[in-house]
Amino acid sequence: PSQVIKTCEEVGFKDVKFINLTTDLRISFQLMLKKVTFVLEHGDSHPNSSRVLLMNYRDSICRRITQIERGVFKWGVIHARKP
Repeated sequence: PSQVIKTCEEVGFKDVKFINLTTDLRISFQLMLKKVTFVLEHGDSHPNSSRVLLMNYRDSICRRITQIERGVFKWGVIHARKP
C-alpha cells in the first residue's frame, strides 16, 4: 500500500490514505474455510471431481489466511481526492 500511496501523491492526488480491510477479508476467508470444510466432511453426495476442487479451494484459502496472518497479504481501498 505504501508504494501505491506514494505514486498517487506523485501524480497529484491529495489526502491519500489506505483504508485497511485486511481483517474483514481474513474473516471472510475463515468463514469460507469453515463452509468448505463442512461440505467436505458431510457432503458425500458430490462426485469425486467436485471433492478434489473443494480440497484445492480449501488449501488455497488456508494459504491466503496464512499470508494475511504473516502480514504478506494486505487488502483495502485507496482513498484520495483529486485537486
